[in-house]
Amino acid sequence: MSLFDSTLEGFRFRSSLLESDLQERATAIMARTAKLDRRLTNKEDVIGSFRNILSRYGDNTVNAVNESAAFVCLACIRALGKKWSIFNKAYRWELIPRDTQVQAGLILCDEIEENRFIRARTGEGKTLIGLFPIAYHSLYGSVHVVTCNDYLANRDQQWIGPVLRELGIDSAFLSIEQEGKRECYHHPVLFGSDKEFTFDMLRDSIRSSENITCCEKRDYILVDEADHIMLDELETPVVLSKLTGEVDGTVAYANGLIEHLLVRQKEEVEAIKRKLLKGVARCRDACDFYVLLLRLKYSGLANGWLQNYYQEHPDEKNKAEKFEATYIDSKGFVEQVESGLFFAADLEKKWVALTEKGMELAEELCLELPGLFQIPDINQQEKTLLQKGLSRNKYAMELEGIHAEFRTRLHVIDSINNSLFAHLTLKRDVDYMVTGDMIELITPSTGRGDPLKKYQRGLFQALECKEGLKQTENDRVIASTVLTSFFGLYSRIGAMSGTITPNQKEMHSIYNMKCFDVPTFKPPLVKHLGPLVRNTDKEKRESVIKDVQFNHSFGRPVLVGTASIASSESLKKQLDERGIRCAVLNARHESREAQIIADAGKTSAVTVSTNMAGRGVDIPVSEEQNRQLAKRFVRLIAQFLLDDQMVKVVSHTQLDHDLLREELAKQIDVLHYRVSGHKKRFGKNWVLMVSKNHDDHASPQAEVVNVTFNTGLAVLGEETGDSERWMVQLAGRTGRQGNRGSSQFYYTLDEKLLRNSPFSLFCKGIFRGKKKNNGNPSVLSQLASRLLLKMAYIKSENNAAFRRREKLFYFNLAEEHRNRIHRFREWAMSDNFDLDETVYSAVMYTLVDIINTSCKSRHLSKVEFDEAVLKSGELFNTGTEGLKNCYEKVSFSKHWRDVLIDLLRNHVLSYYQSRNCSRNSNGQKELGKKVLLDAVDRNRIDHLYDLEYLKDTAQLFGYTGKDPKAAYIALTSERFDACSLNTARDFVRDLFHSPLPNELCLDGKTRPVSPAIKELLL
Repeated sequence: MSLFDSTLEGFRFRSSLLESDLQERATAIMARTAKLDRRLTNKEDVIGSFRNILSRYGDNTVNAVNESAAFVCLACIRALGKKWSIFNKAYRWELIPRDTQVQAGLILCDEIEENRFIRARTGEGKTLIGLFPIAYHSLYGSVHVVTCNDYLANRDQQWIGPVLRELGIDSAFLSIEQEGKRECYHHPVLFGSDKEFTFDMLRDSIRSSENITCCEKRDYILVDEADHIMLDELETPVVLSKLTGEVDGTVAYANGLIEHLLVRQKEEVEAIKRKLLKGVARCRDACDFYVLLLRLKYSGLANGWLQNYYQEHPDEKNKAEKFEATYIDSKGFVEQVESGLFFAADLEKKWVALTEKGMELAEELCLELPGLFQIPDINQQEKTLLQKGLSRNKYAMELEGIHAEFRTRLHVIDSINNSLFAHLTLKRDVDYMVTGDMIELITPSTGRGDPLKKYQRGLFQALECKEGLKQTENDRVIASTVLTSFFGLYSRIGAMSGTITPNQKEMHSIYNMKCFDVPTFKPPLVKHLGPLVRNTDKEKRESVIKDVQFNHSFGRPVLVGTASIASSESLKKQLDERGIRCAVLNARHESREAQIIADAGKTSAVTVSTNMAGRGVDIPVSEEQNRQLAKRFVRLIAQFLLDDQMVKVVSHTQLDHDLLREELAKQIDVLHYRVSGHKKRFGKNWVLMVSKNHDDHASPQAEVVNVTFNTGLAVLGEETGDSERWMVQLAGRTGRQGNRGSSQFYYTLDEKLLRNSPFSLFCKGIFRGKKKNNGNPSVLSQLASRLLLKMAYIKSENNAAFRRREKLFYFNLAEEHRNRIHRFREWAMSDNFDLDETVYSAVMYTLVDIINTSCKSRHLSKVEFDEAVLKSGELFNTGTEGLKNCYEKVSFSKHWRDVLIDLLRNHVLSYYQSRNCSRNSNGQKELGKKVLLDAVDRNRIDHLYDLEYLKDTAQLFGYTGKDPKAAYIALTSERFDACSLNTARDFVRDLFHSPLPNELCLDGKTRPVSPAIKELLL
């Protein structure tokens, strides 16, 4: 049994629901369906009876679920033989739900107060299973069906939409076009991608009117491919941005600077290589030798050269790693390694930084900003400026110049870092691809290009400059969210996946969902062969090509999975050189995906694909094709018989074995040979031994040839991601619904997944021992391979779960701020909005801040009083008339702060009431709403921008011994308070500088005035 057999074939219920109970209910539902089919003769009767289910059964959920499931089966029966179009191709409906599909549907419908997700093996018909919860929950309200891309969502809607119409349920597809979206949301069932639903939610959150919302109610959501949407996509926030209309010139300048540094660094790297090759024999044990190796490692430009060098000298890599681990904390070690380098980079951890030498060269080239990296102390400069005794206007101008230079320096440094990161860590056809004059970022978990996804904070523009493309306008984040917040809007969640069971604990902790495994309808005949671990990438690629050639030679269809566009196109080139024609399915050919997948199961077809082929597709291989494969395979065996060789044929299923024996007997009779021996049992493999010798007991002198034979689609995984779920998805393309097939995955110890495994060093020793014994490259044993991969996947999954938890912490805190702002915006757009009360609160909020920042002494001074009065007059457009002579009476009061606040507040509100305007009160309220929403949106955008920087800043507190999370909470709390204050200040400033109607009265009430204020006003 392979490492992954338990993952792929161990389907059982892990729930309080007994499989026997579900089976009894499924049997009763099919009987009920037969009765309904006889009783309800026309479509109108079916629709009417279905809509009355809740009125007939009320709160009896089990009976209502069973009745709804019976109507779904009836709709499938009534649709039999009907034709409709799917992507302009005629399709005939021939499906009736099986027992296992009915049971899965019942799980998603039962217990309406509980969120559930099911794991149904790939090919078991999750789209058909979805009919049951869709139909049942449509009785309660709206249903949204979400999958990972628009193609699958549109396909599912076109496929099962006509079946839903048999029950009177209308459905629609949520397209990317803005026109008609509101009408789409009026349908009881709506299909769409997760991104489109989330973007609409964000657009709703920033709307400026109460009447243009797309979705007012969210009752039930059904998520297909839940592992990708609810876990993989969780690591990336959904961001809504808008173009600013400006092109940042510093990005192109920084790109030219980095290109110059790259040239200088390459020269330094070549010099280091020459030193190594020249002195490799006499200084291999010297510290200088390993320092040179580490310089190459951190140069970011010699990874390929180092990999080849370590393959020729395998012991040197271990010694270099031990040397680094021993001396990394020693004084001057980092300076010694970085000496001569202009920048340092760790491409595996994706960090880059300029060294001191690189900063010096950058400052020499940057003549406009001398001493570019010498960031001034703003606080000290402000104190120095205050001591000069400048006038208020002069002081304001000087201070603005200081802050402008500070912002310019930081912006240039940020552009340089972005350009360096883009050149070194972002790889073309791995992280992104270039289509025409555009860049599309590639989603790692799907391999698909996403035109809506962009890097933020200038990194995307830096990537465009790197590729020599026209730089797009800067964009600014105007709203962002995370998928947990989106799913939290729904009353109930259901989910389906073929690979999510290993992550069920994480799903429960994040979404509070229970997992249920669904059995397969037929016993799976697919064979998941054990992993093959090779020593080098070259040996692994040769193994893949040989297996492709072997399967292709007798007509078996092959699907090869890779992790990147570059790998898929490189493999295609090598197969073409060997005369094997193949189709490539990656993000470049996404438009031809349906046709490529349709042809992938044909005889002799070879398809090289990125992991984008791992979701929502079916590659069938007919039984007739399998028989033809067996005949072709027997012809190959006949060639061995003619060459006086004995062949041992291993077949992994009894059916395939019988098929082979029958075909072998026919072929051998033709060649006048006979079958000897006979069938033996070795483990779980059926072995058929065929020999040319007439004596059954004679010992053949010829070489024994071992051949493994399988029928169906052959899935070969050349590269795998960090998650075991990716491998299971790719393996699920074969052996669907009880069909035959096989999967084989290839690994090397140098790839990212295994390189950091604690067991990999031991396995490297095994390879070195085997090479010394026979001098030939070899494969790691199955026991060692399984142990190595199991440990590697456990570590990788734990790291991914930890990374998601960490990111979710920061996302949730930012989401809490977004929700508070969103609730305030909703109130501002509602009929409950009270302009007078809002003005009063904002005035008090800003006045308290003015007094706290202007009057810091224990006793009020004349200078502080004048500064507070002046700031208030400028902000509220009230001037200072009648207030300057009040200093002495305010300062004499024991509670002078309260008196001063009351004085300024009444002065401001009196001015607010006395203004004249021709608008009526409704116009005044609408103006107040508009001014308030503009102020909220401006400061909300700035706040979101600040939070992105705060995440990076908070991590630095870990080096000082502080908790980064606690620091982040404190920083975000301060920034949110500042955002609220800035919003209030912008609101009153814009409102008081705009005309208001003269009939304004503060909510019809007279504000209380303290006795001290009355005395001052008299």
